Amino acid sequence: MSKFDWKIDTYKKIICPIIDLIGTLSFTISMTLAPLTVGIIRFFQQPGSRGPYRISLIFGVCLLTLSAFFSSIVSVPEWLFLSHSIFYGLGSSFIFMTSSLVIGEWFNKLHKHHVLATSILLCGYPVGMSFSNT
Repeated sequence: MSKFDWKIDTYKKIICPIIDLIGTLSFTISMTLAPLTVGIIRFFQQPGSRGPYRISLIFGVCLLTLSAFFSSIVSVPEWLFLSHSIFYGLGSSFIFMTSSLVIGEWFNKLHKHHVLATSILLCGYPVGMSFSNT
């Protein structure tokens, strides 16, 4: 046995479950905050305009960038909860809900491609997550 075996065992027993929880919480926070995110986007909508979609997308991308940056400099796994779960969850919620609202405005319910566009959007999130995690 080498002198690093205890570190590998500690990593497998303690750190891996924490990191798995953090990844799961980021998706949970993203979907849980969806009604709040839609409310914020609708609150800033101007009458007669198509909505503040560009600003909310930029805000979501900034949150995802902050999440990636802070997650890369964190040395303690417990701080990943703040840097990855909360920032990533909120940022991805803004991006996902904004794209959902844009499709809802662009394709009205009587449009022949409304169901197709919505289905592609809803399939894109889990497919993207599966490719980014491999």
